[in-house]
Formats: sequence, C-alpha cells, structure tokens
Amino acid sequence: EFAGSNVRGPAHFKIKTGAKKDGKLVVQEIVAYWDTGAYSTVGPRINYNAGFAASGPYEIPNIKIDGYCICTNKPIGGAYRGYGVPEVAWAYETQMDVLAHELNIDPLALRIANALEEGSISASGEPLFSVGVKDCLEAVGQQIGWTGQGGSVITADGKIRAKGVACFSKLTGTPSNSSVIIRFNEDGTANVLQSGMELGQGITTVVSQIVAHELGIDVDKIRVAPVDTEFSPFEKTTTSSRLTFHVGNAAILAAKDVLEQLKQLAAKYWKLEASQVKAECGQITGSGGQSIRINEIKKTALLKEQPPVIGRGSYSTADIFDPPTADTRQSKRPTVFWMYGAQAAEVEVDPETGLVEVLKIAATHDVGKVINPLGCLQQIEGSCVMGMGHVLMEEMIFDRGKVLNANMVDYKVPTAMDATMETSVSFVEHYHPEGPYGAKGVGEPGIAPTAAAIGNAISEAIGKRVYSLPIKPETIVDALNSK
Repeated sequence: EFAGSNVRGPAHFKIKTGAKKDGKLVVQEIVAYWDTGAYSTVGPRINYNAGFAASGPYEIPNIKIDGYCICTNKPIGGAYRGYGVPEVAWAYETQMDVLAHELNIDPLALRIANALEEGSISASGEPLFSVGVKDCLEAVGQQIGWTGQGGSVITADGKIRAKGVACFSKLTGTPSNSSVIIRFNEDGTANVLQSGMELGQGITTVVSQIVAHELGIDVDKIRVAPVDTEFSPFEKTTTSSRLTFHVGNAAILAAKDVLEQLKQLAAKYWKLEASQVKAECGQITGSGGQSIRINEIKKTALLKEQPPVIGRGSYSTADIFDPPTADTRQSKRPTVFWMYGAQAAEVEVDPETGLVEVLKIAATHDVGKVINPLGCLQQIEGSCVMGMGHVLMEEMIFDRGKVLNANMVDYKVPTAMDATMETSVSFVEHYHPEGPYGAKGVGEPGIAPTAAAIGNAISEAIGKRVYSLPIKPETIVDALNSK
C-alpha cells in the first residue's frame, strides 16, 4: 500500500506577501511544487484544484499563483482528503502568522480583517456568494478563548502552552453530474438507486432524509441500494465533498418526478383532470376534497394494478461552469460552490522531550445548511484527529526512492489513545441558492486547517517558526536549544 498505491505526495511552497502597516493585504505571489512521484496520474489535477484555492479565504487585489508537478522516483502522488487544500492551507496560514508577527497584529484579527465577504472577488475574478469565513473565525476565537494577546504560558510542571488559528477555502470539482432513480413501491416504501459510494461520510443517510422529506413519508421507509454499476445510474466521482450537493439535487428532482406520477394516478383514481390534483406536504389532494396521505398510501388502491412509479432525476453543473482561460486561468465560475471554515488549537509542549499534546481544537465550518447534524459533527471531529496525525506523526521516509517505513509499526497514525483532546464543533449556515435546501459540503474541509492551526500553536509555544510537516519532537528540541 505504501509503495504501490497513491499517497499524499510531498509539496514545497514559496510565498511572498505584501501588506500595509495596518495589516491590509495588498499582494501575494505563490509558487507551488508538487512531488507527483513516478507517474503524473493525479498530480496535475491536484495542482489545478489547489491552485485555485491557494490564495486562501482572503481578499487580495494583486495575486499570482504558479504550480508545478515534478516527477520523481517515488510512489505516485495522489489525492487524499482535501485534494491539495490542506497543503496550501498549511503554507498560506503559516505565512499569515509570520506576517502578523512582523506587523505586531493579533493573528486572528489579521485574518478577520482580510477575510472574504459576500461580493468579494476571488483570485480568478469570480464574484463570491455564500461566504461565511468571518463568522467561522469569530466563532472559533470564542470557543478557544482567544484573548488577542498571543504568546505562551509556562505551566507549573514546566511545559509550554499556546494557541494557534487557521482558516481555509476549498472548491468542489466542476463540472460534474449525478443521477438518482426512485422506485416507489405499492406498500408505500421507496427504493433509491444512486452511485455515490458510502465511505462513512453519510451519503446513504442524507439521501434517505432528502427523499423522505420530499415525498412526505417516514425516513425508515426509504431503502438506498448498495452501489452496483450494473443497475445504478451514472455518478461522476465519490470525491470533492460533492455528493450531498449533487446527489441531493438529483434526489429532489427524482422525488418530484415520483410525486408527479402519483398525481396522475390519483387523477385517474378520482376521475379528475391532472390539473385538479395537488401533491404537497405529504398529501395528495383533489379538487373535490379527496385526500390521501402518501405515508399511508398502501392502505389505498391507488397503486393497485397500475404501471410502476419510477422517478428519475439528474443534476449537472455543466451549464454553470465557466472554463478558466488557458493563459491567465481567470474564470467567473470555476466551481459550483466554495466551502469555508476555521479552526483553533491549544497545545502543550514538553521542552525537554519535544512531545506535543493537543489540549483542545475548536472548529467552525460554513456548510450552507446542516442536513444531518450528527453526521456533520462526526465528520469534523474525525477530521481533527486525522489532521493531528498529519501535523505530528505521519511521514514516509525515503532512501533514494525506497520507502523505509512501509508498515504500520514504523509509520505512525493517531489511535484512540491519541484522541484525548477536547473538541468544540459548531456550524455556520450561509445559504447556497443552488444547493439542496442551501447545503454545500463537509466531507473534506474538516482536515484542511487542522495542521496549520496546531502548527501555529506550536510555533507560538516555542517562539520559533516551524515550516515543515510533520513537526517532530527533535525539531522542537532543536528549535528551543537554538534559542
């Protein structure tokens, strides 16, 4: 798995930032180098995706972003939760902390002052909407107890405590398409066919909720079939935090198709014209006062000896997408939606051993609309643990292209024993007019700012900037000794 499959490839960034004395960002230049390994299978797409997000959630009037994929004698560099955004977020959020210290401005205040707003223009020239990054930053500041004073605190046992903050913006892959088929059964249940893979992100539950809501029936009457391309409809990919948005929209259209067919059957059943029948709020009603609750449709003869009710829905963003220009990569709509969020971390560093304990992570994300509150909460909490591994533990060690620690003993990942920090998670709902009920995505964004938030806290604690991941104990001890 370590040597023969896709891995999150190494990346190197050079950033130059100009700002006024009051902290207002004026210009930024970013050069990204992506180690795509032996084959450039996925690397160019990561470069493309991360490039559009590399300016971060900030309003910068003058910006230049260049990205390069470098082939090396290493395993294939691929996409891993965030599609390049955690890497660029680490870079530009580290840079924002460096800038804040240079200008003697509170790091959180600097971010809030420059954050994107409704109507801001992105680096590609896109007028932005559904932008909740300022609300996210303010929320995590309250959750983590940010005082604006910065610095570190020495505990009674000689350890060093400090806090850090980071934010991000992430786009979803565009254009793409999703389709849904709903078979409404004679017993009042519904079978749903769609091809978004259930990876633990909760798409099966969300689709069930959406279909049940649209049809006005109990959610336990919905059955989402396991994906099988022999009979499941087309799906672009199970990536890019796109399934709730795309499959959700397709499911709404399929459910409306089912309701239209039920209206036709009710009109025939009641000997009315179709225009005299309505289907809304879980009821089918006729102009003569007739009424059937869709939730109890099996108690009627409405579907008896009638053609099968099969609803179809397909949602595509092809008409929304504005292809970026080849020379400048300008685009009025490079993506159908952007995701925003912020996280803050409090850490405790042992100056003798260099070991870091993450005490608390506060996270607030703009998801447009929360469809499943518990599912969203679990996504972010899990992401925080995964992000902690990203910043403190996970590293592939090479010797002339050969992986030296290609096993789960020498390659460290967080376990339950490491997930001891307090987590405080909240959500901001900046309605997206094209999403299902205003929803956007949440699958990947949780990991995007975690490494930067923890890394900034560590740098604050030891009083010296750390620029590379993972942040090892020996790196911390060396930094403290060099002071």
